[in-house]
Amino acid sequence: MAFFFKYIAARLWTGLFFGGLATFAVLPLIPGPTGIKWAVIPGLLLCVAAFWLADRIFSVIGDVQFNRLMREVTAWERAGMDREARQILAKAESAANSFLFSPGSRKWANGRLMARIARLELASGLSDAVSENVVAMYLRRFPQDRDAAVRWLDGVLAGQTEDSGIHQPAPDQIHDIAARIGRAHTGDLVIQQMLARFYLLTRRCDFDALHTYQILMDGREPVPEPLVNDIADLFLSCHRADSLALQVYLAVHRTGNRDIRLLSGIAACRRMIRETDLSLPFLEQADAALADFTPFQQRDMAEVFLPDERHETEVVRRRPGRWRRPQFSFGVLWASIIRRIREGSSAWRKNVVVPEWREFFNPVVRKRIRMGVLGVSALVFCVLIINTILYFTGTPHLAELPPPPATPLFSQAATAPVQDPVTDPLTLQAAAYLKEADARKFVDRLKNRGIDAYWTWTVSGDKTWYQVRISHFKTKADARAYGDALKARQIIRDYYITNYVKPETR
Repeated sequence: MAFFFKYIAARLWTGLFFGGLATFAVLPLIPGPTGIKWAVIPGLLLCVAAFWLADRIFSVIGDVQFNRLMREVTAWERAGMDREARQILAKAESAANSFLFSPGSRKWANGRLMARIARLELASGLSDAVSENVVAMYLRRFPQDRDAAVRWLDGVLAGQTEDSGIHQPAPDQIHDIAARIGRAHTGDLVIQQMLARFYLLTRRCDFDALHTYQILMDGREPVPEPLVNDIADLFLSCHRADSLALQVYLAVHRTGNRDIRLLSGIAACRRMIRETDLSLPFLEQADAALADFTPFQQRDMAEVFLPDERHETEVVRRRPGRWRRPQFSFGVLWASIIRRIREGSSAWRKNVVVPEWREFFNPVVRKRIRMGVLGVSALVFCVLIINTILYFTGTPHLAELPPPPATPLFSQAATAPVQDPVTDPLTLQAAAYLKEADARKFVDRLKNRGIDAYWTWTVSGDKTWYQVRISHFKTKADARAYGDALKARQIIRDYYITNYVKPETR
């Protein structure tokens, strides 16, 4: 917000100053009538031109200064003097945040500056919290940088596997950056293998981790044997039985592993996966791997691997016994309700209220609020300018106003024209409803099609019927021809001819 006000103030005052000078210099040279209403539009155009010219000049000055500082950073970095390079980067950051840059060019300059700072920190090999936060911030914004992503993942894996005392960013931040890198490098198997090792160390089986495992299994190059064994161990511990798990289990089985847990996982996948064009080759390989076992043995192996399925099978096979009324205790019920309320309130405070409240003040939301306020302010500013121009150019002088017309004290009131009464005796009734809203809706639909429709009501027995009628006709032949035409166009379902009565609505 402060940067935007600096940007607008510098260009606005510069444009007004030089635009005013140009107005005073140009107006005497313009032939024609003079006056304030003729001076507003040329002066405004000159101020707008001066504003644009000032913006261009400031942008060129800022680009020249920023590029000069970046060249100095490159020179200091090549000389191996990281301290001096960081000092120049601090000056470049101040230049990028000055009023010389527009919001668009500032975003470009900050991205270039962040990339240079991140690469400097990666090249220096420092392992402090500041350096890692800078690199993490850069990768969160530019995950497509492969060199930075590889170096960052290498450091993260080293910090996860070794007790080196390195300060790591927050776990949520690590997982978020890893997901961004994975989505930006779906075709890079080296990065995907590093991500898979990271997910295996954190024992993750969520969508991002499974996507990485799937990319590795579908890749052209074979997955290293230790990595695929670790993935299989993770899937076996989680009792996964899907197409990806079957693909991993079969890859481990081809290496000569005949562990009973692995065979049980293959049997469970064979039992759970449906036969499709994509899964049929893997299912055939599973049948070949389980060829030494009978179908009953394969079923028992799958039930051991999937205890939930075995429990459901036992429940289905259990004979239904005599129904007994469960014992009910108000004390137990009340204690359970109190316990659930306490657990729910504490979980709501920890997991819902605080994250949503913090999420409301994240940088993205703050940026949207700031842009909304700036948009409203710009709109109000434009309205004020237009109102001022209209005031000076469109408001006549008091002497030029025409005198008000003389009005008599007693004027005859105008009377509305009287419409001729309808004399046609017949009409068409197309529908009858028990609800007034339905009749109104049908009438509106007919009117939208250009049909003269109205509704009225009548009481028959103990019910009130809301009737939808169409136009009025002199003869039954005319009414029948019009009704048949509406039925042919499927506008109404049926009709009958009745006497026309003035619409009575309420």
